[in-house]
Amino acid sequence: MLGRPVPLKHLSLAMLDCDAPIASDLLASMRVIHLIENRHHQILGEFPGKRYQSLYQKLENRLKKVLHHIDEPITTDAPSGPVSLQALQQAEQEIYDLWKQLSAHEEQIRITHEKSQHHKQLANSLSRFENLNIDLSWLSSDSPFLKFFIGTIPHNELEQLQRALSLANTVVDPFHKSAAHHYIFVATEKSHQQDIEEILKAASFHELTIPDELRSRPQQLREELQQQLSSNQQLTDHYQDAIQDLITTHQPLISKALTLLRGASPFATIASCLSGRGQLVILEGWVAASRIEEIDQKLQSRLQHPYLLTFGTPSAGEMSTVPSLQQHPRLLDPFKKLVNQFGVPRYGEVDPTPLFALSYTLMFGMMFGDVGHGAFIILAGFLFRKKVSGLFTFASFAGGSSILFGFLYGSLFGFEHLIPPLWMSPMSDPTQMLLIALIWGIGFLTITHLLSIANLLAIDQRAAALWSGRGVSGLLFLFGGVFAAYRYMVDQQFALLELSSIFLPLGLILHYRWDTIEGGLNEKILITLIEGVDKIINNLSATLSFLRVAAFSLNHVALAAAVFTLAEMMDPLGHTITLILGNLFIIVLEGGIVAIQCLRLEYYEGFSRFFSGKGERFTPLKMETH
Repeated sequence: MLGRPVPLKHLSLAMLDCDAPIASDLLASMRVIHLIENRHHQILGEFPGKRYQSLYQKLENRLKKVLHHIDEPITTDAPSGPVSLQALQQAEQEIYDLWKQLSAHEEQIRITHEKSQHHKQLANSLSRFENLNIDLSWLSSDSPFLKFFIGTIPHNELEQLQRALSLANTVVDPFHKSAAHHYIFVATEKSHQQDIEEILKAASFHELTIPDELRSRPQQLREELQQQLSSNQQLTDHYQDAIQDLITTHQPLISKALTLLRGASPFATIASCLSGRGQLVILEGWVAASRIEEIDQKLQSRLQHPYLLTFGTPSAGEMSTVPSLQQHPRLLDPFKKLVNQFGVPRYGEVDPTPLFALSYTLMFGMMFGDVGHGAFIILAGFLFRKKVSGLFTFASFAGGSSILFGFLYGSLFGFEHLIPPLWMSPMSDPTQMLLIALIWGIGFLTITHLLSIANLLAIDQRAAALWSGRGVSGLLFLFGGVFAAYRYMVDQQFALLELSSIFLPLGLILHYRWDTIEGGLNEKILITLIEGVDKIINNLSATLSFLRVAAFSLNHVALAAAVFTLAEMMDPLGHTITLILGNLFIIVLEGGIVAIQCLRLEYYEGFSRFFSGKGERFTPLKMETH
């Protein structure tokens, strides 16, 4: 039911530098080693893989830029073995040359695009002058007799301005209308220029500047801009075709570079973990104890020179740095993901995934027991299985539990009379349901305390395992509280025995906490009192939290009854529609709430009591795909 992360050994491999690429390729293909960052750099002082790693990163970055131009995936061959520094260097240079050519075409496309944007802006500006059938160059020319104005005024000023300028022997042409302004052209005698300027200023006239490119008649300019835009598009198409020609021509080169990149990834990855001096290099990492013999045999068959391979058991000081390798049946993958959302178990800690899968599934069924609703959950998981990885498996567990408890409760889509209950309907005895939920909660908390004790012993914290709130004293405090509550509720007894069962283990917990607190006397007293009160409240609230298991089972029946009550008020068609929509509402809304509540109980009343979640996930060296 429970397990710990897979036992690991500390691997240390000393070899000649020429064998390092072979060893990295072999270990990557086996996916067996979690690398350790170099711990011998101060002693050995050389990093033989740094040059290789730098070339690898350059090739990877350049290939990403090249692949940006390719829509279809490129087929690559499987790497034939380790990639030499010379092969990597040659591939990097070839891809660099290709990238330079592509970049030159991209730059031309960018320049052409900017020109097109500029021409489109000019065409947009020109659209305002379409109705002004004059040569726009006149507007900026200096005539000895006439003065021209072109600009905008607010709509409400136009009529008054026209009346004022009609008396001044001046031409006013409102040639374009926008949402907020009129565009106007004004021509007057040079002798009236100053007076006209004053009138225009009073009318909130805003003069426009004609771009230098717009120095002809609008229609002629429109044709010229269209020709320029067409020419720009032809240039863009030309450079894009040139890019595609380069990609097509160099596709074998790109495919070869991708293959080399994949083959070079193991040695490039271990570069930061590899140290050496002269021709000697050392590689370290964590490997599963069960694969030690296999690793040694394969190294013997592949390495060309003698090597020194040693394995060690993690020391007490290393326990916090050892990664956690979790192994479970694939059926538990969805639950493993939920566990890892809280955190990864430290090396040596109990892995709660199997217990989590069982307890979560049972609680979901208890809270959402209905044969029809459970079957619908499984069907929905099957229909959406491709949308979310592991959804169908998770839905099968949850839905199957709902079906099981649906038969125990005798519930089918909320109907309580279609199938006989194998046990009882929750509403037939709510008090018993609440009592069962309370017993379930006490059992759940007992297991979490036992797991906490096991985890504390695993990391050699024996005093905490005995005296702390997470240890034996905490478990006795839980039992004492349950015993005292039982005596008070059933026998109306709460005397010395009941008080002792609570406060003796609490005293042990606070005494241990007193010894671990650093600070002055007053500070220690305050912290101890606060934590004592918190421990009492926390144990009580944690136990009562599990009453929601019964509450939701009762709520499920009550919601179904509400749906049937509404349906009874309808005609036959409305009755059927109400039942269908009501059941969908229960499945989606209450089903989602129950799923969240189960997760909350697992996280806050379970994991937080025994599971640190601060471990490091085992990440094996592997051959990267690009």
